[in-house]
Amino acid sequence: IVLTIRAAWSGTAIRQTNNDLIAARLRADATTADVVLVSPWYVAISLNRYDHGVTEIVTIPPLDDYSIHRYDLFKQRMQEAAPFDPVLDQIGATLRRGGRIWFVGGLTRLPAGAEPTRLPPAPMVPWGWSEGAYQSSWSALVTGFLMSRAGEVQEIAIQAGQPVNPLEQLPVYVFSGWREGRPA
Repeated sequence: IVLTIRAAWSGTAIRQTNNDLIAARLRADATTADVVLVSPWYVAISLNRYDHGVTEIVTIPPLDDYSIHRYDLFKQRMQEAAPFDPVLDQIGATLRRGGRIWFVGGLTRLPAGAEPTRLPPAPMVPWGWSEGAYQSSWSALVTGFLMSRAGEVQEIAIQAGQPVNPLEQLPVYVFSGWREGRPA
């Protein structure tokens, strides 16, 4: 009992998320010309609860509902050949017209010269219904596109003032400008 109480008590001193702080920053600095891109997709659920700003939230892959964990929608996307294409189109259009992409979550960066794996529609072997494999592949494709096409990227510091649960301490990057590059 003592060990359980001690662990529970120490957990109360840790902030459980920084999504509320991210949402406040988005409300202050993001505009209707910008897009908030969230990866992994399920982070958008808690961000959506805090963010009541004017900027559209889009996930990788794009889903129609961020109110609860909709694995059924994610599974539908896994069965598509290229569900990330609408995201790439939206990123390109936003950057070309002078908007910014606010990327919430971890960027999936590949080693120099490496190409992201384009997985076939599920449940093709060997990936089957592996959510992680598809999420990683799609995130790498979108990150590669952003890194090759955005003119500038800046990491935004989100100050929590206390330790944050590492599972919910999300980085934020802002991509702006457009440069022609090799196709993603």
